[in-house]
Amino acid sequence: MNKDFTLEKYLNDGIELLIKDALRVTLTNPKQSAFFMRFIKTSQRAAKRRSEHEVRGTHVPPFLIASITGNCNLVPIISIEGDETETDSRRGQGVYKQAADAMHHLRERKLLYGASITVTSGNLDIVTDSTFATELAQAGCVLFEQEEAVARLARS
Repeated sequence: MNKDFTLEKYLNDGIELLIKDALRVTLTNPKQSAFFMRFIKTSQRAAKRRSEHEVRGTHVPPFLIASITGNCNLVPIISIEGDETETDSRRGQGVYKQAADAMHHLRERKLLYGASITVTSGNLDIVTDSTFATELAQAGCVLFEQEEAVARLARS
């Protein structure tokens, strides 16, 4: 398998091929052709949006939460950098709220989930404070994983 392979690209390419074939077949009917052209543009915009969410770590679609049941061996891990200020400054405005909303929906459904916390020199005091872990546990988080940004910690 090609080491540059990604499932997202594979699925997007497959959909694009299907659409191109369907478009070729419908060239005799202008209304159908116009519909498929709009569909192609919409699919490309959706693929770009999904990619942006995945890069920012905010891609937790509702169907994923709904599909996780008590019989499932899947435990979602939500990545944050500490509090709202730290997370949003590192990942983009509003990312913390999206992560917090995902945690809320998981807890509401009584599903297990965890948090992955990136430790940097900028958030070291926040994420190593016992209050931070307590607040996550009270929000329903059952698994904690800390990633250290070693190069940054070494400089401080």
